[in-house]
Amino acid sequence: MIITVFLLTSCSHLSLVAEQQVIGDATPDASKLMKREGVRSVPSFHYFKNGEKVDVVNGANAEAIEGAIKKHA
Repeated sequence: MIITVFLLTSCSHLSLVAEQQVIGDATPDASKLMKREGVRSVPSFHYFKNGEKVDVVNGANAEAIEGAIKKHA
């Protein structure tokens, strides 16, 4: 829910936003994805720009999440 709040308040800064929730133990593919992307804690917010990972925020740190959204907008 926390990401939804920041996406709504920060959408004016963004041209395109996509949200994907992955539950790591749900399937072998989900586990592989989380391992490949280096997910160390849940929640983990990965920011991509032009197909390249530009930032990661681990944990539900509201200020860090909002800061990353604004930084890469």
